[in-house]
Amino acid sequence: MGEPAGPGEPALSAEAILEGIDQGRINALVLVENDPFWTFYDEERLAWALEQLDFLLVLDYVPSPTVKRAHVVLPTVPVFERTPSSFVNQEGRAQAALPVHFGGTPLALISPDLHPPGPFSTGSPGAIPAPRRRF
Repeated sequence: MGEPAGPGEPALSAEAILEGIDQGRINALVLVENDPFWTFYDEERLAWALEQLDFLLVLDYVPSPTVKRAHVVLPTVPVFERTPSSFVNQEGRAQAALPVHFGGTPLALISPDLHPPGPFSTGSPGAIPAPRRRF
């Protein structure tokens, strides 16, 4: 388990990864669009093991329990939001799927005189302001 799996070698199982974390042989983990909480049977053990990591990097587009525990999250984009594609539906028919979102031109570039910048606030909307302290 010291060397990463090479081409043609089977990937480590979730159980083997958790054992490596327990034994201190795995200190960092990268998860790409994969939330082990959805499939692993022992959520308490998994949560404890993820807390033992020195570094957890998660690349995902779904807010998940693993994303909440990550030290760094890099957002990804689902396939149907980036490229025209197709899929086979439940009836076995091929369906076209166009991207749902296209990045556009910022409003400030289209109409700079018509759209004033909004105020910046660090508070949450509807939050009760904290009492002022006097020193």
